[in-house]
Amino acid sequence: MLTELLPNKGQKQLKQTEGLQNRVWDDVMQRTKPGILIYPIFWLIIAYGSGFYKSHFILTWTLEFVFILASFWRFFQFKYLEHWQTSCPTIWAAGLLISVVTHSLGWGIMFGYSTFIDNTAFSFFMGFSSSGIAAGGTNSFAPKRILATSFIITFTLPPLIAAIIAGDQWVMASLISVFIVYTLNLAKQQNREYWRSLTNEVILEKHSRTDALTSLKNRRFSTKSFMNYVNYLHVTKNTSLY
Repeated sequence: MLTELLPNKGQKQLKQTEGLQNRVWDDVMQRTKPGILIYPIFWLIIAYGSGFYKSHFILTWTLEFVFILASFWRFFQFKYLEHWQTSCPTIWAAGLLISVVTHSLGWGIMFGYSTFIDNTAFSFFMGFSSSGIAAGGTNSFAPKRILATSFIITFTLPPLIAAIIAGDQWVMASLISVFIVYTLNLAKQQNREYWRSLTNEVILEKHSRTDALTSLKNRRFSTKSFMNYVNYLHVTKNTSLY
């Protein structure tokens, strides 16, 4: 395999490359973009479809406001991704983590709360939707393992704790425990596959620009560099080629 051409130390250094990290963050945002509005939309459907809002009106709209705020923040980060990555990447990454945890923790708490109230429809809808959201989030955040792990833990730990406290929900607690182990392992595997694919892409790109015998930049690299420079001159209009 191509990854064998790159030692483990080299692979770790590759993960720390700034340009590649920007590529990974961009991939994460592209993966999560379709799900930005999932939480506020699903929450309203479930709350009103099950009648939960009738007995928990303030809670329903407070959580809806929190979900919308977190979704707006993620959309804002997506729109100004390039600027934030250049000026303050650490703050940008921390902001994304906070917004992700806000969504997952809020949903997880309500999933756990569903075990304590007498509303079968609400409990069913929360359980049914949570399985899909958890699977989608695990896949979306796979490029960044810390994001995937934080999402899974904050999403599934509240209902697990609630099931344990309830006392008679040992089946639910067992299922959630197995699900946590499964999704964490799935996130680890998907993260490994993502980085293996990305590493192979980098190696192929490097070989395509380098002569195999001399290790010097080849004609393709020179042509591409020249065309990039020509495009730069054309855009900036600093000079003319004619």
